[in-house]
Amino acid sequence: NNSNFAYQTGKATATESLLLGVNLNFAPVADINNNPENPVINIRSYSENKNFVSEFCKSFVRGSLEGGVIATAKHFPGHGNTRVDSHNDLPIIRGSKEYLFKNELKPFIDLIENNIQAIMIGHLNVPAFDKEKNLPASLSYNIVTKLLKEKLGFEGLIVTDALNMKAVTNFFKPGEECVQAFKAGNDILLMPVDIRAGITAIYNAVQSGEISEKRLNDSVRKILSAKRWLKLDKSKFKNIKSIPKRIRLQDHYHLSTIIAENSVTVVKINDSLLPLDSTKYMKTLLINISNRKSTTDQYFSKIYNEQFPIYSGITLTSASVGTDYLFATDIARDCDMIILAAYFSVRNDINGKSLSDLQINFIDELLKLNKKVIIISFENPYIL
Repeated sequence: NNSNFAYQTGKATATESLLLGVNLNFAPVADINNNPENPVINIRSYSENKNFVSEFCKSFVRGSLEGGVIATAKHFPGHGNTRVDSHNDLPIIRGSKEYLFKNELKPFIDLIENNIQAIMIGHLNVPAFDKEKNLPASLSYNIVTKLLKEKLGFEGLIVTDALNMKAVTNFFKPGEECVQAFKAGNDILLMPVDIRAGITAIYNAVQSGEISEKRLNDSVRKILSAKRWLKLDKSKFKNIKSIPKRIRLQDHYHLSTIIAENSVTVVKINDSLLPLDSTKYMKTLLINISNRKSTTDQYFSKIYNEQFPIYSGITLTSASVGTDYLFATDIARDCDMIILAAYFSVRNDINGKSLSDLQINFIDELLKLNKKVIIISFENPYIL
């Protein structure tokens, strides 16, 4: 809950980016993660609280700009409230205009008022702002020009999300999506499926008058302005020989350690359990559980072993079957304390569900044993 960490992270990221010759960062994520089953935003968002998201994004952007890198708020007009991953299909964001202005749009409005230099448009169907079916916001004139540029007064760089995502390719042909996105009001068309087809389509649209030369010049001028801010008119390229093979900035390692230590959150625990005392519990069970197919030896297992030299250990992954979970439950019945070390990555798929039914049922069975059970989520708070 310390937005100063976001500021320091923004500045540190900018410093490291410039060392690699990167001067435009597609961050921060200004989406409000108000749907815990969101498979693509999830822990990329600062919070499900709009005020937190706004404050932390502003802090990150301030750090990035001080570090000399352009920050990009994404995914306008807000990708948080969906269970669909736009890499796979076109999400629909529900809600009235009034609701979206008070919630999804709030971080973007605050960032615009604080002079954010670039905004990325998401591939989201938002009926409140454009009723055309199967039209992503990134290709919508009503959303990019009417809403973002005219209503909200944004004059900075506008970039599409990657145009090779299925939220676009499911409905538009190569080249066609580039013309539509440019006409919508975007300045930079990111990662079309076919770059040559995209360039040709834009060229032909300008030649035929479908896109005016003035409209083209408007975007070119904004891009040149951004390059001038980055001082690329004085130093265009990073010398390949000056790029470090490895970045080791001690201050940044120290910063990441401090943030990690401060981020540990006790949601619910019996105070008598902490600190863990190996003299109190003779029979303990450490379960590493993950939604990956395999899990390497975890750091926590090593430090647990230092405190509890004698304990039972078991690893359960997405490859584990019912008998594996029954075996773990049988061992748990004979233990005084059970530690469940959970390593659940955010799943980039349609349903966004991190835990399988088998794993949920297993945890329920553990809790029914009336033993001392501690669950530690190392990656994803939403599994709680």
